[in-house]
Amino acid sequence: MATASNTITCITLQATVSALGSQMVPTDTYVWSTTNGNFVSGTNTLSPIVNAPGIYSIVITNPTSMCTSQASIVVVADNLPPAANAGPPATLTCTTTSLTLEIRSRSLIQV
Repeated sequence: MATASNTITCITLQATVSALGSQMVPTDTYVWSTTNGNFVSGTNTLSPIVNAPGIYSIVITNPTSMCTSQASIVVVADNLPPAANAGPPATLTCTTTSLTLEIRSRSLIQV
């Protein structure tokens, strides 16, 4: 079984895909592949790191019996920008020389 640790976002730029549910045999070989994603490292391990959405597949081979097992996982990207709201419209004038912009639960900034 293949799993992914999280979704790739604007903040979380990498994810770990994993076949750790598989029985580990020291002599087995692990080969990950993808046609539309990207590996950062670990393509011959049970838990490589990826940095792009896509379909990731693993083939585990027992070199003694030549039996293979394969699985795939989809890594998704959530690239929606965070919502931003500076409050209602306001106008600077000769008598109104500063405005307070409100940024959600952060701090107040004087302009």
